[in-house]
Amino acid sequence: MRYTPRFFKPQEFQCPDCGQVKVAVGLIMLLDVLRAVLGVPLKINSGFRCAARNKAVGGSDRSRHMLGCAADLALPQGLGFGTFKQKVDSVFARDLYECKAYPAKSFIHVAIPRSTADYWSGGDIYVADGTNSHIWATDGNG
Repeated sequence: MRYTPRFFKPQEFQCPDCGQVKVAVGLIMLLDVLRAVLGVPLKINSGFRCAARNKAVGGSDRSRHMLGCAADLALPQGLGFGTFKQKVDSVFARDLYECKAYPAKSFIHVAIPRSTADYWSGGDIYVADGTNSHIWATDGNG
């Protein structure tokens, strides 16, 4: 099966310090489907972080941001955290993601389990059917 993310571009996850982009395929799929379900734009405040950036913002030494498995989102206007979380829970199994609110800073942290999965480069995503399911990304050419 082929899935084409519709709502995000790799640059939205770029580290502002080093310029590197890493987005796990599972994270982009989760965020893209979530955006479609919510029906409102999702702004990425913080995606991939290099070690220096992560330290500068006070991130955990084991932050999933450094693996491309987490993103901080601005809370969409007119949508409370409870409603946001309820929508996420209605779509995804709770063991597939983590969702934490930081109301004082008006953002939501969304993460997937640590993964050695492929990284999304902006192309299509393929999900193999069958018992040996695997997800991988392409550069959009194949």
